[in-house]
Amino acid sequence: MHAPEGLPLAEALFPDGFSLYGEAVVGWDSVRYGGLQKHLQLSLAAEAFTWGRFDVDGRVAVQLFGRALEVAAKGLAVGLGQPGARYLGAAEVRWRFQGGGLYVLGTGGTLLFPEGEGALRPGAFASMGLGVDNAR
Repeated sequence: MHAPEGLPLAEALFPDGFSLYGEAVVGWDSVRYGGLQKHLQLSLAAEAFTWGRFDVDGRVAVQLFGRALEVAAKGLAVGLGQPGARYLGAAEVRWRFQGGGLYVLGTGGTLLFPEGEGALRPGAFASMGLGVDNAR
């Protein structure tokens, strides 16, 4: 897949064809069973194209210590089966305090920087933040 000369890669057209998409989200919550109050969630999405491309996006997260700490890992693979397939990964840690309404978040992983001629240069990122919400 290439963009016409002078256009961004995001405007590149897909070849004619069809795709099949599937997504599954599976979770386990031991609170319902009186366990150790762990919460585990796995999500996986995949799309297969008739012209040979395959994309996969997944995330696994676990909450521990009375759901005060959440640790997650996520990955993305785009263009499998094609030249120039791209892979990204990241990890995230979220610690809730003050009754769970406030949290500190740290995340880091890989990313791609666009360059001239539609090329992508690999890089990395790390970030921290403070947030507030009412959901767990």
